[in-house]
Amino acid sequence: MAWGFPALMMKTKQHEDASVFLRMSKCSVHDAKPRACGLYPLGFGPDDETPGEWLQFMIPEKRHHFSGQRRLVQDWINETISEEDRDFVALGYIYTAELAWPLKRIDRKHEEQILRLMLLFQYAFFDTSEDFLPQYIRNMENLKAQVKRLL
Repeated sequence: MAWGFPALMMKTKQHEDASVFLRMSKCSVHDAKPRACGLYPLGFGPDDETPGEWLQFMIPEKRHHFSGQRRLVQDWINETISEEDRDFVALGYIYTAELAWPLKRIDRKHEEQILRLMLLFQYAFFDTSEDFLPQYIRNMENLKAQVKRLL
């Protein structure tokens, strides 16, 4: 197993590289607005070199990009990305960095246990009736404690 920080990704493309959620050329899950759809074709993340600033980038595959009026990426991000989404992305970068060093030091005999804990704390231990961010923070702090315990 390659050692690293696991991330679950949803397959959103069909064989023609179109979204699996397109039905008769229209989005069938628009009301749910998955983050991948809301951001496409743009991405963003905190700038490590300039605290408080964000980097923006564009996915280079152009076949399904939107067309129409030109807009600045920064304007689009400011209008589209919620404060909670920004906080979540920023926290993801922080927790990944905080966990990287301890994870490198853990004995490989704990590899499967750590992977299981990481997947559970990142993706499973959530109550849909509660706000997301406080649960995410709690889960990641619990994960850090579990990793520290195994060192």
